[in-house]
Amino acid sequence: MSTGFGGKNFQLDTEAIIKKITEDVLKPEQMTRLQQLDLQSRGPSAFIERKVIRMLKPSDEQEDKIDDLLEQFEADVQKWMDKLEGQPTKENLKDLGEMYEKATASCFEVLSKHQQRVWKTRTGSPFPAHDLLPSAFNATTSTHFNFAVPGMPAAPLPPKGR
Repeated sequence: MSTGFGGKNFQLDTEAIIKKITEDVLKPEQMTRLQQLDLQSRGPSAFIERKVIRMLKPSDEQEDKIDDLLEQFEADVQKWMDKLEGQPTKENLKDLGEMYEKATASCFEVLSKHQQRVWKTRTGSPFPAHDLLPSAFNATTSTHFNFAVPGMPAAPLPPKGR
C-alpha cells in the first residue's frame, strides 16, 4: 500500500480533509452544487467510476458501449496531443473542450431515459468543459487529464472490463 505523494492513502486523506472543510464552510445547497460540478468535471471518465456505475446501474451492453466510446476519446485526445507535440496552449484548448463535451454527451446518449434523468439530477445544470480547461489543464504523458485538482498527478483510467 502506497503512502507517498499521490499514493492511495494520501489521496483518500486529502479527499476526507477537503470534504470536512467544505462541509463546515459551505451551505447545503452550495455543497450539493460542488458535488454536481465535481461529477461534471470528471467528464466521460465519470461513467466508469464505481459510484456512478452503482448510481446508474448500466447493463453489460451499455458498459461495453461506454468503454468503446472512452477508448475512442482517448485515441482522439492522443492524436490531438501528438499534433501539438505535447504542448497545448490556451488558444487550442477549445478543441479539447469540444472533444471532452462530445465524449461525455456520447456516453450520456447510451443511457436509458431513466438513467439520463438520474445523471441530470446528480450533475445539475451544465458547466462547459472548455471553461474548466484553461485554468485546470494538467496533461501528463498519458491521455488522461486531471480536471478536478489542478497540479495533482492524473490517475490512469481503469482497465477495460473493470
